Amino acid sequence: MRPILSLMFVLLATVISSSLVVAKENELPRAKLTVRVIDEAGQTVANAQVRIGFMEKTSTELPAMAVGLTDKAGEFTAEGNSTIVLDADVRKEGYYLGGPPRVMFKALTNDMWYPWNPTVQATIRKIENPIPMYAKNIDSKIPETAKPCGYDLQAGDWVMPYGKGKTADFIFSWTNSPDPKFEWDGTAILAFSDPLDGLQEADLHQYTNTVFRWPRQAPDIGYQNSFTARYAWPKYGNGKSVMTFDPGGLSQAYFFRVRTVEQEGKIVSGLYGKIKGGIEIYPQADQTCVLRFRYYLNPTPLDRNMKFDLKRNLFTNLPFLEEPRTP
Repeated sequence: MRPILSLMFVLLATVISSSLVVAKENELPRAKLTVRVIDEAGQTVANAQVRIGFMEKTSTELPAMAVGLTDKAGEFTAEGNSTIVLDADVRKEGYYLGGPPRVMFKALTNDMWYPWNPTVQATIRKIENPIPMYAKNIDSKIPETAKPCGYDLQAGDWVMPYGKGKTADFIFSWTNSPDPKFEWDGTAILAFSDPLDGLQEADLHQYTNTVFRWPRQAPDIGYQNSFTARYAWPKYGNGKSVMTFDPGGLSQAYFFRVRTVEQEGKIVSGLYGKIKGGIEIYPQADQTCVLRFRYYLNPTPLDRNMKFDLKRNLFTNLPFLEEPRTP
């Protein structure tokens, strides 16, 4: 019996040892992080709530967030288990949701991520004077091919006879004229009713980790009177498609001005707004073109305030997919 018992003990020890190895492999390493919170002026912010996205000890990807308030120096430090990347966000009453850049650790030693306890900075922006706007996600077919079609931003619809709109704020003309290497090649030209109306790119790189990334005011100069969107798809999957827009919408944004009135060389009226993401077009098999973009229109003439109040959309009862969810 003793040889059998010895064999059983050996087998049991092997199983236990193997189990410990598997458990060790499934355990997430430790990480430590300090988040430093500042405002737009570069001043530290105390009593801001920081949430750091640690996880459970084993790699089950269940959250075990560390939550706390920043001290007088604007800092909050916590330690926990983590994958190679670690995220955090920052909240404070009267401020937009923000956060630091994602942390990616560079080395793993003795089950600890390094650099150990790096300090990352998060800028949060005050909520100042948010206003009602006409805000809408557009996902609509351009009514005609090779013919100007007006869109009324205040009505949220195409201009008659295609819809209930009356003023052609945006005028879209599109064609599908593929050359031999493309299956289809759609181009939509955006024009405007007044020569002083127009569009210009917005730079949103200063506040990349905040919900409200926009400059607080639209510029009063620099608007271009036309814009071209293009999407060309290669034949048989060969080559690359050509797109003037980013379908994710993170890298593109525009300001616009419409209904501009000038007297004696001075602009005396006009409506300012913004477009989040690109102006997307998708030619269809039935020779139509789907147009997609998200716009916000300030209804007060000459007011360049771009801070939209999510609770006061001037479009009421919008379908869920047409309602913007960010300011």
